[in-house]
Amino acid sequence: MTEEAYQGVQDALKKRRGYISPNDLQANAIKIMLDGKEPVTERDWQMCANFWAANVAVGEVEICKLMKRIFNCPISDNDIKQIAEYQVKLK
Repeated sequence: MTEEAYQGVQDALKKRRGYISPNDLQANAIKIMLDGKEPVTERDWQMCANFWAANVAVGEVEICKLMKRIFNCPISDNDIKQIAEYQVKLK
């Protein structure tokens, strides 16, 4: 993950109600969606991606793709896009 990409996540998240780091977003996804257990399965990662998309206010697809790269999420970019677009519809 390049510093530029990481900063892109940071900047997008600042536009929300306040500042939250990608690490904090992932920590909360793990805490809330996985009962504190690290993601292992594809389903675990799908749960994390849904949390990411549901908890950012702008650029859901782009932020989720960057989060995928930051945390080495093994699900495809297409799956990430579909998850993010689904969460946008729920907002």
